[in-house]
Amino acid sequence: MRLRPRHCLRSLYNGVLCSKHFSIASHGILIHCPHIKEFLWILKTLKTTSRNPAPPPPKSEEKVKNDPSLTRRALISEGARIAAATGLWIQGNQAEAFNNAALMMKRRSLNLWLSGLNSSGQLGLGDTISRSSPVQLGGDWAKVAMGTYHTSFIRKDGTLWSTGLNDSGQLGIGNTVSKSSPVQVGSLSNWKQIACSADFSVALRQDGTLWTYGSNFYGQFGLGDVVYRSSPVQVGTLSTWNQIALNKVATFGLRSDGTLWSFGENLHGQLGINATNHRSNPTQIGTASNWSMVNGAAWHTVALKTDGTLWAWGCNAYSTNGGMLGINSTQNRSNPTQVGTLSTWIKCDGGDMHTLGLRSDGTLWAWGASGAQLGINIASGNRSSPVQVGTLTTWTDFYTTAFNTYARRQDGTLWGWGYNGNGSLGLGDAVPRSSPVQVGTLSSWQGWSDFSGFGTGNYGFR
Repeated sequence: MRLRPRHCLRSLYNGVLCSKHFSIASHGILIHCPHIKEFLWILKTLKTTSRNPAPPPPKSEEKVKNDPSLTRRALISEGARIAAATGLWIQGNQAEAFNNAALMMKRRSLNLWLSGLNSSGQLGLGDTISRSSPVQLGGDWAKVAMGTYHTSFIRKDGTLWSTGLNDSGQLGIGNTVSKSSPVQVGSLSNWKQIACSADFSVALRQDGTLWTYGSNFYGQFGLGDVVYRSSPVQVGTLSTWNQIALNKVATFGLRSDGTLWSFGENLHGQLGINATNHRSNPTQIGTASNWSMVNGAAWHTVALKTDGTLWAWGCNAYSTNGGMLGINSTQNRSNPTQVGTLSTWIKCDGGDMHTLGLRSDGTLWAWGASGAQLGINIASGNRSSPVQVGTLTTWTDFYTTAFNTYARRQDGTLWGWGYNGNGSLGLGDAVPRSSPVQVGTLSSWQGWSDFSGFGTGNYGFR
């Protein structure tokens, strides 16, 4: 169904909503437009057919204001449900649909560009030559996830592909032979999300089942053992998994009921289960059922709740580096601990020893150990509480890798900062940057790697 502009929703333009009026909040949508109820109605029309039309939109703004159940935060889980059902995600000036027809995809082709380390063929370009400037990878790609030396992709047709190092079977192709070009994983076309870590991969299917392969040294497969697999193996029998995230050797899963689960290595308390012993079976993190997003860093974890609060746990100090939990301390935590008191966070992510968060006002914040990757114009030093990256309020999205950070602004420009090893920032050199630097001059960047960034490369859609 094609969206059409409606007179009472000024932010709708040719089927695409501007980021001034809304943004993505994990698996939900954070609304900034006062006509929330009509926006929700428009989204719901995506699930209907001409035989079963949606009810007419509300006409009274007062009804919206007086109904506490229709607050922006309350719509996060509803937005997630709609997005999951339709396959449509809308963010800023983009509309992406995976395995479904999408407005933006029809009108504008999104191409995948890559740069950085390629010693194991992880860029998928058919060679092992590193790139310091973005190079296009042909293919109808929809999602990308980076491991340390391997990469996985999901195409728009729902098929799963991988390339790079395969010494532990992390490519999922039934052997341990490394590849320098993408190779299909099995023959299914119902893959929804992919995450990669050091030497293992985890994937979600559209039916909500969870699958994993590669190294299983710490039981990070959740199968009750430590046996390696070179082909995807299902984790349990549940079909209620909504989102996945990885530490270096731990796995996190968000279920449809809002509960959060973890398994794998737990030396620093990164599983968040009030213990430091490893787990080879999924274990629930506390009793909360209002988690909306989780992202794994190297040895610490960050997550959001549906009320917009930010939580962190795990390793908080490594050698002389620390503060990556953002709790004004360098002590490890084995339970989720709130970062400050604000309830305006809409995204969180972490690298090896740094963490970033995006707020609903468009500001970007960083904390942890700085080797330039914080973007606050210092080359070294720790920050144990969130520090704003510059003064701009126009950031719409970001992601982190081990020692780099990348972010996109409302105008579609892409910016990077950090270590820049092997030219991973895509700036044409390998010089570190301690504050945001624009990648090229284009303003057509649409997205990048999906929930996973432990490599030394950079991936972007435009």
